[in-house]
Amino acid sequence: GNWQDNFRLYAEALGHSDEAEKQLQDYQDQVQQLSNLIGSPSALQVSVITQSGDSLGSYTTGSFAGAVLQDVGLARNPAQVQSDRFAIQLSQERLDTIDGDLLFLIHTYHLADSVSQSDFVADPLWSQLAVVQQGGVCEVNGAVWIAGRGILAAQQILRDVEKCWRQVAQNQTE
Repeated sequence: GNWQDNFRLYAEALGHSDEAEKQLQDYQDQVQQLSNLIGSPSALQVSVITQSGDSLGSYTTGSFAGAVLQDVGLARNPAQVQSDRFAIQLSQERLDTIDGDLLFLIHTYHLADSVSQSDFVADPLWSQLAVVQQGGVCEVNGAVWIAGRGILAAQQILRDVEKCWRQVAQNQTE
């Protein structure tokens, strides 16, 4: 994604191009390791959503987190495949557009009405989703997934994806 281009640009301006390329290579190695661990990442459909009060939004492939998920090769619902928009508003009638295997729920800790994972899965509306029934909802930090936009945030997203994937894989074998 373009966050990598920006990273290179900043590094070049600061005279640290070699270090930046090394860090980006480390990131690519982590992406490859995660893809290998998952096995068939394109067979997993994932969503990145945020809910504050009555407002429900989904982050698309055009978002920072979306670009990282794309690097791993994870599938997205067709409604979320939009390179020109970083997020879309969702209505409760279109819950099918966020269902899938893994759902990353962005919890923004400093917002009082930001919905947590426990609140989300307890909601009768969301509990109809297969991803909720399979235990595939993972709470992630908005400061990283939305505001991060750099190498450290990208690496944290990879760690979050691995943790969530392992949690769901473990639930399915029990």
